[in-house]
Amino acid sequence: LATPGPLALPCTADSACGLAHCNTQYSKCAFPCVANTDCIQGNSCNAQTGFCLPGGG
Repeated sequence: LATPGPLALPCTADSACGLAHCNTQYSKCAFPCVANTDCIQGNSCNAQTGFCLPGGG
């Protein structure tokens, strides 16, 4: 998973991260995303914005 940036929200589970996964190694959401694997199933990463978006995953 992506290394969380300074704006990444704290988390303990994916449910706290919207469409992204929780990177439990850092206890923060995988934001900005760098690949579709940073997003929960059924969503895709927009590498230009760093946001996981619905569809395409």
